[in-house]
Amino acid sequence: MPLTKTFPRPARTGMHQKLTAPIGKKTTTSISSLKLNECKYKLETESGKIIDPIALACWMYEHGKKDSSMFYIAKHQTPEYNILESLTPEYHKTAQKIRDYYSQKFLMLGLRSEVYSTPRDKLGEPGLTKFRTELMRYFLDSKENYEYTDDQVGMIYSLPRLYKEDQLLDKLREKYNTSDWKNKEPHSKVVRKTLYYIDVNRKKNWHHTRATRYMKNEEFFNYWFHDENDRLYCIDLEMNNPFRCMWSRLIEFPLEVEGTIYKNTAKDKLNYYTFGNWEILEEF
Repeated sequence: MPLTKTFPRPARTGMHQKLTAPIGKKTTTSISSLKLNECKYKLETESGKIIDPIALACWMYEHGKKDSSMFYIAKHQTPEYNILESLTPEYHKTAQKIRDYYSQKFLMLGLRSEVYSTPRDKLGEPGLTKFRTELMRYFLDSKENYEYTDDQVGMIYSLPRLYKEDQLLDKLREKYNTSDWKNKEPHSKVVRKTLYYIDVNRKKNWHHTRATRYMKNEEFFNYWFHDENDRLYCIDLEMNNPFRCMWSRLIEFPLEVEGTIYKNTAKDKLNYYTFGNWEILEEF
């Protein structure tokens, strides 16, 4: 699985000095700077086809792979590691859908806000976060050549999960009550509610360590419900919760819940409730 790595031209000279040296079997690198974090990578099959790294991320997401060394070098030339040749068209189609989705999403956000680096735009709505700004820059820079830097690996790896999550959030905005909060709606109060299950998405708190090339993460679930007024409620559950299987069966029915609720406003004006102390009173 060849992978090309190139470095930017040094600012102190107009000459592009290039040194090619083997890194493992069938892999080369071009060196013109010692700033390793600024080098650019490109995935390439043995036949010379350039692979979108997002397609590789989709394969890793589906198969639960977390070793980010796949984005850098094939350490072992075996079928287990040499997966670029075997990536099916579905992964490439999904990668393009992800690019199209976020390009359109950021275009619409850009039309609403002219200042991306400030916490709020002139309309009083959140502007693009640092992550979104970097992601938008990556899409623009890699549109034609599929290149990426070391610092972008963690972001690329997370895209399939984020895409699935954002599609769910779009559905919640479209079908349920996410309008602005009203003063009469309860906040930091104990209430009794009947909740109806909608869907679940997986969340990760992770970071990409450049030294180990590994994604360290803690996983948990966001379970989404609505009440009789179609207001949204989000309940978190840890991945290793011993009652998760029982919980999955329980939420197939309406839940009578009592607890302290709090108003939340997430990115892109998604308004929903979370619980403090709460309990399930009975199963219908």
